[in-house]
Amino acid sequence: MLIVAIAALIASPTQPPILRPEPAIGAFASVNYAITFIAPVRTTYCPIPADWSGSDHGTVIFLEPPRFCRGVGYPSSSRGFEPDAPRIEVYYGLDLSQDDASPSTPPACNRAGAIMLLGRARALCRSPHRHRVVLWSRATYSTYGPAELILTLVTTRRRLSADLGRFRRFAASVRTCRQVDRRLKGSASTWGTGPRCPKGNWY
Repeated sequence: MLIVAIAALIASPTQPPILRPEPAIGAFASVNYAITFIAPVRTTYCPIPADWSGSDHGTVIFLEPPRFCRGVGYPSSSRGFEPDAPRIEVYYGLDLSQDDASPSTPPACNRAGAIMLLGRARALCRSPHRHRVVLWSRATYSTYGPAELILTLVTTRRRLSADLGRFRRFAASVRTCRQVDRRLKGSASTWGTGPRCPKGNWY
C-alpha cells in the first residue's frame, strides 16, 4: 500500500536533532536496488544523520525546501521535516506482490493520466488528500529479485502545472542499472539491468 511520507516524525522522548536541507546534487545510485537518477536542479533533501540505522528504500526530493529537517525513519524514504513542503518521494523495494509465501496487493490506482517511467508509459494515479495534490506512478523491475519503484508528487493546486512538468521529466530520467560486487575474491555478483550503476551519492 502506498504511504505518503509524513511531514514530521512522531515525537519521541529524545527528539532527533534539527538539520538544514541540503542541495540534491549529482547522481543518486542505490547499490542494493540497482536504480539511479539525477535530482531536478535547485532541489534539496533532508540529510541522513551519521548515527542513523535503517534500510535503503529511497529518498524525498524537495521542490521547495522545508524550513528544517528532523530525523529519518527506519526506511530511508521516511524523512522528518517541517512544514509540509512540495516534493517528489522516491520509494523502491522488493515487489511483495510476487512473494509466493505471502503476496501483497499493489495499491489501487485512481487513474489521472499516464507518465513515462522506466522506459514505458505507466498509469499516473491520484490519491485523495484534503490539502494537497498527490499523484503517483508505479513500475516493476528486476534487481536481486523482483522489485518495485513508486514515485509520488506531493504539491499544491497553485503549483500543480509547473511541478507536474518537473515530475514528468524526472520520472522519464530514472533508470535501472547493473551493480557488480567483487568483494568475494575470484568471483563477482551482478544484479540489476542496464549500464553499470554510477558511483553516485546516496541521499
